[in-house]
Amino acid sequence: MRELGSAVVLLAAALAGLVEAWRLPLGSAVAPGPGFFPLALAAGLAATAALLVVRAVARPPARPAGPGAAGGRARLVAVVAALLVYTAVFSRLGFVLATFLLMVVLFRAVESLRWPVALAAAAAAAVLGHLLFKTWLGVRLPSGPWGF
Repeated sequence: MRELGSAVVLLAAALAGLVEAWRLPLGSAVAPGPGFFPLALAAGLAATAALLVVRAVARPPARPAGPGAAGGRARLVAVVAALLVYTAVFSRLGFVLATFLLMVVLFRAVESLRWPVALAAAAAAAVLGHLLFKTWLGVRLPSGPWGF
């Protein structure tokens, strides 16, 4: 029932986005106007939401939460806590180190990856994020105490 409700709310928001985007000049595919991309995005969101509504209606009712539900809540709390700590230390530690530590926590606590895999994946995510945002896109990121 929750899935159907959230899908209906998403569909309503997408339809509202379609109506608002339609009011803007669309332009053409060669020279898009200010309403072209919002309309395309709202249409894609509406199509996805409609599929979710159909899927929620066609799916049999979900069984009550079993013993695994508590583990899901613990993971959710771990993710929210990790993100709160990330925002608190982001400026002081810098993007690379803060992102590395966040990803280690997420890979270990949420995904239960082995230490070598978690450390390697976290390092790759931090370095790739730095390359993407700072080097390629020119976003100003905090460098932290070590200057990177």
